[in-house]
Amino acid sequence: MIEVEVKVKLTDPVKFQQQLLNSGAVKLKTQREQDVYFKHPVIDFKETDEALRLRKVNGEVYLTYKGSKITPGTKTREELSVQLSDFKTAKIILEKMKFQTLAEVVKTRLIYQFNKIKIYVDDVEGLGCYAEFEILVKDNTEVEKAEKEIFSLISRLGFKPSHSITSSYLELMLSKQAANLNSNNKCKY
Repeated sequence: MIEVEVKVKLTDPVKFQQQLLNSGAVKLKTQREQDVYFKHPVIDFKETDEALRLRKVNGEVYLTYKGSKITPGTKTREELSVQLSDFKTAKIILEKMKFQTLAEVVKTRLIYQFNKIKIYVDDVEGLGCYAEFEILVKDNTEVEKAEKEIFSLISRLGFKPSHSITSSYLELMLSKQAANLNSNNKCKY
């Protein structure tokens, strides 16, 4: 599958959620996600723009590979995911294969649906509040249409394409760590 995604920073997540509901979006659920990202023992994922993530969410565990970005204006990339049964053992296996933990991203995620678009309102520990707009497509021929649908919705919600962020939470977290910023951004729902 290919994940077509646009992310924006939220200054008022409560107001944004009301806008979503007013636009016809439906709130599906709330979940807490713990993501552990790994460094490859030989390949520099930063250079190849790839990622390997182990995620624990509501007792379920997923191992996900994210390919390099396909388009410049969005965070569109191949995404392959498999469900596992044991987070701790999966992490140990990866470490025994010489993968090293790169960073951990923990967030509370509110999930909304608007037509084909999933909207995630995320409170990311250490980063603050963001909204992600996502459509999963089967192949590259569907990417442009999905991007148009997402940008149409974000425009209706008051955001401009220039507000979009193409960095992942991992990239934002690593940039923050590199800049040695000491901020405790917490969003309030």
